[in-house]
Amino acid sequence: RWNGWTAARHKAAQAELVAVGAVTAGRRARAGRTAFVPGEWLEAKAPHLPLEGRKLAAHLASASGKDVYAPFLRLLPPVPLHELFERAVREAQEAV
Repeated sequence: RWNGWTAARHKAAQAELVAVGAVTAGRRARAGRTAFVPGEWLEAKAPHLPLEGRKLAAHLASASGKDVYAPFLRLLPPVPLHELFERAVREAQEAV
């Protein structure tokens, strides 16, 4: 909806990301998606959704078991989404 891609284009992009190891594909409870950042999966309690452990730092959050501790009542990004994506791309490039 945001970028006008068809379902087929989304599947193709996900397949490309899986092929290079940038994401893993599968099903996880309460995720509502099939692509995941590799690494630990946190089964957070409501009102939070479960998420990849690698995403906590970007949200200025931490977790203990199923409890998530964040600066807001819900797990929200502390900066606009485009800044989160820019940071993620920069960190991925530095890791190579």
